[in-house]
Amino acid sequence: MIFSQETRSVVLSETPGLSLGEVGKALGARWKAIDPEDKAAFEQKAKEAKAKYEVVLKEYNATKKPVVVVDDDDSEEEEAGAGSDSD
Repeated sequence: MIFSQETRSVVLSETPGLSLGEVGKALGARWKAIDPEDKAAFEQKAKEAKAKYEVVLKEYNATKKPVVVVDDDDSEEEEAGAGSDSD
């Protein structure tokens, strides 16, 4: 994802008019051909971004108020008994 974000503008400037799918294929080809050291750097950036996201998500979830669902709808019980005739 980091690689795509940083490389997409280069692909578009070098080959204007590509469709979304063609841009994706070009990015995939570049990723496949990238130097292993450069690939490792992008993977490290992605790992750091994921760790940061998890911290932010944890903080966000801690501030959310719990949702309490109260089921006061007794219509299911009434409907089940309404159709039976036990006389």
